[in-house]
Amino acid sequence: MKKSICLLAATILVGCASHPAPVAAPRQVKVDATNVADVQHAGYKIVDKDGQKLYCRRDLVTGSRVKFNTTCLTEEELAMQAMRVEQGLERNNALPQTGSGR
Repeated sequence: MKKSICLLAATILVGCASHPAPVAAPRQVKVDATNVADVQHAGYKIVDKDGQKLYCRRDLVTGSRVKFNTTCLTEEELAMQAMRVEQGLERNNALPQTGSGR
């Protein structure tokens, strides 16, 4: 019995200590007239609303398998978002790396 409890405790600790699998980030694509297919492949649908070109994307609501949030961006907003993501990645890469993994 004591051995079973120790084994259960060890299993729980190992499960808590393991790292979850990394989630693939959405592919970021710079938008221009020559790469419409790339933008669509990145998950955006190009919509014409009142003469304005919008790039719309449907993302699952966290904790749901059936609800979606739809986000539409203009070309300028999409370019700004891509620029902010790139700047954030550059800032993150510039941070000192630690060997402890914590």
